[in-house]
Amino acid sequence: MAKAVSSPAADARRRNRSRSRRATAIEPQKDCPLKVSGNLEIASGTGHTLDRCAQTWLCRCGQSQNKPYCDGSHRKSGFVADGA
Repeated sequence: MAKAVSSPAADARRRNRSRSRRATAIEPQKDCPLKVSGNLEIASGTGHTLDRCAQTWLCRCGQSQNKPYCDGSHRKSGFVADGA
C-alpha cells in the first residue's frame, strides 16, 4: 500500500480546502462589534480587497478610526446594543 506523502504545499492546500468549506457566521456581541468568521474577504467600497482572514471584528458603533474594523471606540462612546 502506498504511503501518503506530506509536504508544506500539500498541507497548505488541505488547510485552504477546509477553510473554504467553513460557513460564514455573524455574531453580534453585546455592546460590542460584530464577530465575523468563515472564509472571509473584506473589501472596500470600491471593491479593493483589504484582507482575507478566517475571523475578524467589525465596527457597528460608527466611532472606529479604523473602519470597517473595531478599534474599541464603542467603550468610550457608550454604545449599547443587543448581543447574540
